[in-house]
Amino acid sequence: MAAILRDWSTMGNRLRAAFARGKPQTLTAGSWLADLAALRKCITLCRLCRNRWNAKANGYEQREAVPGHAELIGECDGCKARATMCATYFPKEKH
Repeated sequence: MAAILRDWSTMGNRLRAAFARGKPQTLTAGSWLADLAALRKCITLCRLCRNRWNAKANGYEQREAVPGHAELIGECDGCKARATMCATYFPKEKH
């Protein structure tokens, strides 16, 4: 079992989370995903957004974030829907 443990109850972490920059209001979801892809970040997309994003054209592939689970419950990077089943996309590794 894999888990990321972080204590969000500390004052420093709560302040960092409150001031963290997300997608600017003036950007469309597609350009925000292009920015994340250019930075080679992991991208999570819900079922509606994953049909509109071409992972292969951006050098990404769908992989399991947690072994044995194809999807995870999280926040979609495209539409910012919370607590939805999301697929995870990772940059293709060059061997």
